[in-house]
Amino acid sequence: MDNFHEEVVVRKRGQALSTLMYWVSWVVAVICALIAASQLMALMNNLSAFSWQGLLVMLLAAGVGFVFYRNKDNLRTEYEYTFTSGEMDFARVMGNVRRKHMFTVALKNVEAGGLAEGQKYLRYQSMKDVKLQDLTLNRDARQVFLFLVKDGQKQLILLEPSDKMMDLMRQSNPRAISFTA
Repeated sequence: MDNFHEEVVVRKRGQALSTLMYWVSWVVAVICALIAASQLMALMNNLSAFSWQGLLVMLLAAGVGFVFYRNKDNLRTEYEYTFTSGEMDFARVMGNVRRKHMFTVALKNVEAGGLAEGQKYLRYQSMKDVKLQDLTLNRDARQVFLFLVKDGQKQLILLEPSDKMMDLMRQSNPRAISFTA
C-alpha cells in the first residue's frame, strides 16, 4: 500500500521581524552594490591617481553586499517533510525560492522515535557523538524525535509533524516509534 503525505513547516511567531530583517538585508545589499559600483567607476576614471583606499572600500562594500544578498533567504526558512511509502524526505526551503534536499530516512531503519520530552529523548540527546538535525521552527509546537544510525553516524532528528504524519510514521515502524508517554 502506497502512502504519500507532504507537509511544510512555517514559522508561526516572529514573521514580522523576519520580514523586516529580509527587507533590511535587501536594502543593505543594494546600498553596498551602489557603493562598490561608484568606487569601481572612480577607480576606472582615474587610473593615473590609483587609490588603495578606493580599492579597499570597493572590495569591502562588494563583499558585505554579497553576504547580505546571499543570506537574506535564510531569514525566511521553511522545512518540508515528505512521507512516501515508509521513507521520509526532508528539505529546506529558503525564501520560497531555493529548495535544498537535506536527506532521506527509511523509517524501518529508525531505532527509536517519540515525543521530544522526557527521559527517552534526553537519553538519546545526551549520547556521545550524536549529530542533531533540528528541523523545527516553532518552540511551542509539539516536537518529535527520530534516532537512527546511518553510515556509522548516530543521528537524532527533531521535527514537528502533524497528527497524520505521526500516524504514518508509527504505522511504518510500530516497533520503534511510539508517541505515548
